[in-house]
Amino acid sequence: MKKKLLSAALVLCLLLTLLPMAAFADGDVQTGTCGDGLTWTLDTAGTLTVSGSGEISANAFAVNSRIVRAEIGAGVTGIGMGAFLKCANLEAVTLPAGLTTLGTAAFAYCEKLAAVTLPGTLESTGGGAFQGCTALAAVTMANSPFYVMQLMIFGVQSGMSVLVAQYHGRGDQEAINRVMGIALFVSTTITGLLAITAFCIPEQIMRVLTNNADLVAPGAAYTRYVGFSYFFSAISGVYIAAQRSTENPRLGAVLLTVSGALNIFLNWVLIYGKLGAPMLGCAGAAIATLISRAFEVAVLCVYAGVSRWLPLMPRALLHPGRVIAKDFAKYALPVVCNECLWSLAFSLYTVIMGHMGNNTPILSAYTIAGNLQRMMTPASFAAGGAAAVLIGREIGRGNRDQVQRKAWVLDGLALVVGLVCMGIIALVRNVLLRPYILPLMHMEGAACDIAMYMMGVLMLVQPVSSVSLTNIVGVLRGGGDVRYAMLCDVGPLYAVCLPLAALTALVWKLDIRYVYPLMSIDVIVQIFLCVPRLRSGKWIHDVTRGAGELET
Repeated sequence: MKKKLLSAALVLCLLLTLLPMAAFADGDVQTGTCGDGLTWTLDTAGTLTVSGSGEISANAFAVNSRIVRAEIGAGVTGIGMGAFLKCANLEAVTLPAGLTTLGTAAFAYCEKLAAVTLPGTLESTGGGAFQGCTALAAVTMANSPFYVMQLMIFGVQSGMSVLVAQYHGRGDQEAINRVMGIALFVSTTITGLLAITAFCIPEQIMRVLTNNADLVAPGAAYTRYVGFSYFFSAISGVYIAAQRSTENPRLGAVLLTVSGALNIFLNWVLIYGKLGAPMLGCAGAAIATLISRAFEVAVLCVYAGVSRWLPLMPRALLHPGRVIAKDFAKYALPVVCNECLWSLAFSLYTVIMGHMGNNTPILSAYTIAGNLQRMMTPASFAAGGAAAVLIGREIGRGNRDQVQRKAWVLDGLALVVGLVCMGIIALVRNVLLRPYILPLMHMEGAACDIAMYMMGVLMLVQPVSSVSLTNIVGVLRGGGDVRYAMLCDVGPLYAVCLPLAALTALVWKLDIRYVYPLMSIDVIVQIFLCVPRLRSGKWIHDVTRGAGELET
């Protein structure tokens, strides 16, 4: 009997012990407040979500080892001192576009922190905000000079494509190799010099980019290696662009997809030290990118060796000649300037909105609208790229009448693409945005209304935008009319849109509903500039005929 009573008591004690554990398992999702107007939720996977509006209070989540990822909502304007101090397992943080202040030691000693993007709205950063972090968002700052370089290289490749497409139509493989040789020389020279500089003086480069001493070391670790990845990317980019301009776009699409997947996998392995690899943090991110880009070049070397589609001619590659070099500069430099000025204009839009009253919901909504716009852009760019190849081919063949006719046909196809994109945006806006997407982004109130409005404007201009992009990137550039294409692309931005946006937003202080449409009317002005040019036929330039006899 005593044994039975003892056994029953032990079972009871065991059950009582398990009850709190069971209760904890059922209620493992934690909630609370972290400042005036702010609430937080921490789920079982370690994802912390902060929503509401205001500033996260000091030491709100300090020394919390359960947090793996932090998603800070759009309404958060500041992060207090030591808010995430010594969160040992924190790996990634999503900061909102409207964030203005980052307190002292806000993320100090978060040793696993490897993914942070600092928003452009950030006005002040406290001392030691990232002190003791081995992997950091200094990567974003470190990438700044490389981003400018990317634009230059893209311009070089786009200018090359004008010549390659026309020589392809002419059937001149030797001339294509000569053009590729110049593009390779320019691209690898720029990237090589920057890579060597970044490898030798990474700390000095980071000190130029930021006055935050805590960001110098991790940023330098990334900068030291990532520059060489752009060297390899320049090589693969030139060859892929040449293949695309000779009607073989599949190669680039497949290779870049595989390389991107490899990069993501290697990031996981090298940043966090998985599969027995050392945890390298920012340096691991750079090395992962470098390996994936070197992989691209290795695959292309094998492909170029066996492919007969675009046979390599070493003599022409290494000795392109002054005539081809002169033509290359003539058509590449305007495209380089075009891309840099275009990028600068859209950066200025963000600055304008950042100085408007109630800018937090505006910037948050602009981020949503901009992301959707970038998702639609590849379709229009694909149409424009195809147009450039077709136009260049027909010019190279000497079919001037066919060129004029195909230009209008391509405009019609671009309109169809634009209408399809318009329908997709309408579906997202009217069906998915408010009930599904905006809650995921922790957007509410005014930000939701502004996002809906911006997407409505974006939806209406999409067909016109698709046609104008095809005209500029495809028809005019493909026709060798690169200077007029640059005028059409950036002229309306700087002569019309930016001045009107600055005037209405900063001087007259009008609501964003009046300002944002003015940022989008450039595509309408572009149509009025492009159509007369297309009708005149002055845009058709056979860039291959003036080259004369190629130098040997």
